[in-house]
Amino acid sequence: MVLEIGRPADWVVLSALWQRVQTELELPAPAIAVSGIEGYQLWFSLAEPIPATEALAFLDALRLRYLHQIAPDRICMMPNEAGHARLVPAVQPTTGQWSAFVSLTSLVSLLTRPGSMCVQALKPRPKY
Repeated sequence: MVLEIGRPADWVVLSALWQRVQTELELPAPAIAVSGIEGYQLWFSLAEPIPATEALAFLDALRLRYLHQIAPDRICMMPNEAGHARLVPAVQPTTGQWSAFVSLTSLVSLLTRPGSMCVQALKPRPKY
């Protein structure tokens, strides 16, 4: 199960969800990925497969509980009617950039490195 925030990518918002699913819901830490398109993703692992409708219902419940202030068109939940999440790591055909799984430490390092494209994620955002 994958939940992505993009257009623009916003790690500040997604990091709050990453922390809260662990502290409030006592779930294992979801994997963190950069999409290569303009988004950050949380990948939730499961002990066993569940139907796509259940996965989507779970992700939608997370969205309603923790991301209600984010415009719905900035959130993508997968699997969905369009299919599953794209493979990571992979070159994204629309941007030519790579998607990748990242550690929290490496993501914070990228976000704070002067001259990094990831610094864009820390710039002030318009009000939602």
